[in-house]
Amino acid sequence: MRRIDYSMRARNMFAYRNGLIDQMYRTQEVLKAVDDPDVAATLKDWHSHIGRVLLSSFAAASPPPNVDTDASDQDRVIALWNVIGVVTADFDGVGGSDNTRRFMMYIAWHEGARLKYRIQQLSSGAPGPARSFFQIQGASAQTAYNSSSMTDERLNALASFTGSSHDAIVAGFQSLTSSASFPDGNVIATLLEQSDIFGAYLARALLWTFSAPLPQPALPPVALFQPQADYWFQYWHGGVGDDTLKQQFKDDCATVDPLLPAPPSIPSAP
Repeated sequence: MRRIDYSMRARNMFAYRNGLIDQMYRTQEVLKAVDDPDVAATLKDWHSHIGRVLLSSFAAASPPPNVDTDASDQDRVIALWNVIGVVTADFDGVGGSDNTRRFMMYIAWHEGARLKYRIQQLSSGAPGPARSFFQIQGASAQTAYNSSSMTDERLNALASFTGSSHDAIVAGFQSLTSSASFPDGNVIATLLEQSDIFGAYLARALLWTFSAPLPQPALPPVALFQPQADYWFQYWHGGVGDDTLKQQFKDDCATVDPLLPAPPSIPSAP
């Protein structure tokens, strides 16, 4: 069967819910042998409490709010930083997500014209086919959907985050083709325009499909942001164009990087 690459988070939640169900079952079994009405009442209250906790574990999570494109540079950056943080914590784990999170910010800042446009703006002034701050095209969205990382758990999370249904999202993905354009009225295009966390999830799933590992932070004497620009050009942009495009990407990295939170400190060697 497809989509069985469940994350550690999913397995932990499964174990947590199973533990709650086991506690409810054990409490119910103990209740059968209790004669003291006060003890029985306490156990019933505990049984009900566990049931409420179990139900709350299925409640839909609320994603961080969308970026306000009219806000200041700093506010736009922090808003998307928070959105991407939810995504990378899911895909990469909290401890290993900082570099991925930063690289995704570089892409979004560059592709989304400094987080101002979720619809591609062509040089002619007409709208292009790409959507979200990450400028994801129809074919790329299809690739992200077909990634082993886009599990049913994550599709369900996207349904909860966006208020859409799992079936509607799947149908939207399945109607995509190898074309850069989205079919008319396609729900994936709509969600990419309307939901920043939807766009970030697809962007992370698309990065998952690339053969090379994500670039590590550029440190002297390596030219600043050169590894990020090379990776973006080859994999995200498709390797078409000249070094002028890489320089533009590096310039955008240099602009947004000071607006990001400081990276985690690296402990010095003993």
